[in-house]
Amino acid sequence: MIKGDLIKMLSILSEAEFKRFGKFINSPYYNNNSRLTELYEILKKFYPEFNSLELSKEYLHKTIYHTGKYVEGTINYLLSEMESLIEKFIGTENINPFMFEISLLEKLTDQRLYPLFEKKYNSAKKKLMECKNSDNLYCFLLADIYSANLDKQMICLTKKDKYRKEWFAAGNELLKFFVKKLLTEIIFLLNKKQTLNADFKIPFISEINFMLENNDYLLDDLEIKLNYLMLKMLLEVDSESFFFQIKKLITTEYKALSKNLLKEAINNLQIFCFDKIMTGKDFTREEFDIANLRFELDINNEKEKMNIDVFFTFFSLSITLEEFEWAKSFIDKYSKSLDQKFQNNAIHYSYARLYYQNSEHDKALKELAR
Repeated sequence: MIKGDLIKMLSILSEAEFKRFGKFINSPYYNNNSRLTELYEILKKFYPEFNSLELSKEYLHKTIYHTGKYVEGTINYLLSEMESLIEKFIGTENINPFMFEISLLEKLTDQRLYPLFEKKYNSAKKKLMECKNSDNLYCFLLADIYSANLDKQMICLTKKDKYRKEWFAAGNELLKFFVKKLLTEIIFLLNKKQTLNADFKIPFISEINFMLENNDYLLDDLEIKLNYLMLKMLLEVDSESFFFQIKKLITTEYKALSKNLLKEAINNLQIFCFDKIMTGKDFTREEFDIANLRFELDINNEKEKMNIDVFFTFFSLSITLEEFEWAKSFIDKYSKSLDQKFQNNAIHYSYARLYYQNSEHDKALKELAR
């Protein structure tokens, strides 16, 4: 049975991706080796497990070359070429589409096709503004290529302006990119510092605080503002006020924020609630509100499995606060996202708890028996 990187990469492809890979291989732009097309058709029979004992190098060699003499170097070369193709396929499938836009704009600038550049630039900018760009990297690249285009055209000054504001756009976007990444890294390390039995100094905390407190325009960016509030919540003595500011910001501006950022913010709010409860403060209602917010905003990936401990934490929280209708809805919707081995017990135990709370003891016992 064949093992190796090629088989691992083929195995992670979904059924739809595997079919697209077949089209990729059949494209003369990417592949002009008919043997690779034959190899794909053979491997397709073993998708997705690829664990048949029949799948061997000898079998592939005989099926493709129709000769009795087995030459390992020949089949190794073919498998190596297939591996290169699947790497290109996965890269092409997952590349951010804005990188294609940037490459096109660079080419148009080099060829001095300025009217066409302007048209494609405006189109790319519109698409970028419509998406939830979470790191400003593509905003920077777009601004940078526009500035380079202006320089190529020798458009430095106009009768209307003493300077071109576009000159500063790339720098501003790069600064935002830097600030966002640095804030994310600092928050990550602050959370790690609470869980690790080690003392270490986190760099740039005072510098990033100074920068944001003295450059208000940076806080006009929602992502920077949210991360800044999280930083203050983790550092300040009066941290509860920042907790409620973050909660309000998420509730009112969630449509403008990416799911990844919302998820990270809610995770931090839940950790904050847990820490408050551990110190003896009754923060149970706030913890439930944050759990409820997580599910109201539907930020969980549909394919993402829920940890069984997390499931019971949220469920028990709702029972404690007598939010029985919420608890029932939670079981019905999220028990299916548990690992298969946990689903049966989680569903019946949870329903038994609900029936018990309503004094329906016979129903509770039946659920426990299941």
